Amino acid sequence: MAKLTTALDDAHAVRARLADGGKSDVIGHDEIDKLREPAKRLAAWRRLITDTVESVTVAPAMTADGRPSRLWDPRRIDIRFLDQHP
Repeated sequence: MAKLTTALDDAHAVRARLADGGKSDVIGHDEIDKLREPAKRLAAWRRLITDTVESVTVAPAMTADGRPSRLWDPRRIDIRFLDQHP
């Protein structure tokens, strides 16, 4: 959560530099969950993700012997945040 908070703060700073200096309309996860309309919640989550995440890579699910698998494994997901160094 700390990485997301830092990335959100960075997104606010970048948006302020690029725009007219006004406040960004990107809101945090706690405020998003308070939105009553599903469409607005979805739009806010998309905006937060696009302003904080550089890329997401999902590796194929494979068994130990190399066959495709349908099992869920969170280690297959690599999320790179903006300004994150490798």
